[in-house]
Amino acid sequence: MRIFTLCAMPRGWRGWRGWSGWRGWRGWSGWRGEYAEHAELWGELMLIMHGSTVEVPNPEIRQARFNKDFGVGFYCTKIEAQAYRWATRFGEGCINYYEFDAAAGLSSLSFPVMTEEWLDFISLCRSGGAHEYDIVDGPMANDEVYNYVADFLSGVISRPAFWELVKFRYPTHQICFHTEESLRSIRFVNARMVK
Repeated sequence: MRIFTLCAMPRGWRGWRGWSGWRGWRGWSGWRGEYAEHAELWGELMLIMHGSTVEVPNPEIRQARFNKDFGVGFYCTKIEAQAYRWATRFGEGCINYYEFDAAAGLSSLSFPVMTEEWLDFISLCRSGGAHEYDIVDGPMANDEVYNYVADFLSGVISRPAFWELVKFRYPTHQICFHTEESLRSIRFVNARMVK
């Protein structure tokens, strides 16, 4: 079982001061930069975000019209700029903030960076395949990367060509909650409207 590499906050954290974004926050004891060394974070709280058109105080798992990177689930991120892009893709939106308490006993899979295993897993899920994990986190196949994934799946490009095309893409992150039990590990903190 892999353990998450998200931003950690000490248990009992409740000290968010306004919703001006990441730049004003200085109190995260576990922050060591993008995709820090793997650390066992079970039992620590992490701030994650979900970009939407509305406030989502009670997350749900909904079947999408199309297959997503990690399959059916409730998708969040640790990158506020990415949550902003999700929230504003249709105009005005809302960034929802949650505390994630990585509870022991949940099955998880983590991809700190794009790897062969990540590509195989994305290919499985984007092709409609299922998996048994409660939570999966890792890089996102954004629109451009997804086009390369689709080309790889259809045989238009080879595996080495795929890696050559994606190696200079900016970092992304997503964490997907696939079961009702996994949704109980997150707690709504607040939301803010964005344009």
